[in-house]
Amino acid sequence: MGLIPMQKIPNDIMAQFEAVLMKKVSPVSRHADYRKWLRYYFDFRSKYPLPDSKSEHVRLFIEKLRSKNQTPELQKQAAHAISLYFEMLNANTKTAKEEYSNNVSVPETTAQPAQHCHDRDDIRQVSVSRLSNGSRFNEWRCLAKSKSPAWDKVIDTLAAEIKTRHYSRKTLKTYADWSRKFQSYLQNKPPDELSSTDIKAYLTYLAVNCKVSASTQNQRNE
Repeated sequence: MGLIPMQKIPNDIMAQFEAVLMKKVSPVSRHADYRKWLRYYFDFRSKYPLPDSKSEHVRLFIEKLRSKNQTPELQKQAAHAISLYFEMLNANTKTAKEEYSNNVSVPETTAQPAQHCHDRDDIRQVSVSRLSNGSRFNEWRCLAKSKSPAWDKVIDTLAAEIKTRHYSRKTLKTYADWSRKFQSYLQNKPPDELSSTDIKAYLTYLAVNCKVSASTQNQRNE
């Protein structure tokens, strides 16, 4: 049986990561090791179920390296590499929100299928008995399971957070609806691989193709 290839990192993600390395890691000769750790991490998360906490991702990844007899120095380097990756993701999200809030122009994007603009059928109520956990909050199609476990996990986390904060069921439905629409627009692209380009393209699509108002887009972008 042949070896299973490692999980491929999208080119745009690797390019952004390289830019981060140029700013924060020297000498340049160490960059190859950092790229290697990121590839190992992508492979690790594709094989094992992980909790939502990014700090737990790092801890479990380092535990795996320790079990493979990697030295403490290499474990520390790997942890730094993955931490830089998470910082990059957080910076991408923050930048996209700031650019949109300041009305910075964004590039045109290819029109997506029209159902994103007219998807009332996707948010109609469905029977609680058809959903997985029986929660009274799971009364809408947007909270049912999809073809992407990673996105389902995002929705479950969102629902738990909204219930913890005692927000209304209407708020939960609104946020979950928009999350599912974004997921559909991206064709189930893994949440951890999203970049600011994805967010800006979607906001542009909503404004240009769907004629969604700025106030509604702000609700989507919170």
